[in-house]
Amino acid sequence: MLKGLLTDVQVTVERTARRAVRSAVLGAFAALFALIALGFLTAAGFIALMVEYGPVAAALTLGIGYLVLAALFLVAMASGRTPAPPPPPVEKPRPPLADAFLLGMEAGRGFARGRRGDT
Repeated sequence: MLKGLLTDVQVTVERTARRAVRSAVLGAFAALFALIALGFLTAAGFIALMVEYGPVAAALTLGIGYLVLAALFLVAMASGRTPAPPPPPVEKPRPPLADAFLLGMEAGRGFARGRRGDT
């Protein structure tokens, strides 16, 4: 029985690991192709701007555009929400039996002190 449970756990772990690796690899390829596409789009935009306004204006326009995008991402990162502080601990009410027990303990201590004469 224990061997069967361990086998089930092992199979589940292997499946989860395979899914995680597959997702990571596919995500890495998606990011790579997105960067390649961004490079081609930048080149096409540069060529289109260069034909219309000249190479210096095209480079300045694209450079400023990417600088603005970087600034927006930095602002978005910096303005992330700070986690809310944890709520203060709530004192749990004691049941009446616990109160009665504690009162009895205190009364017993008081009685013992009175008997010894060190009030």
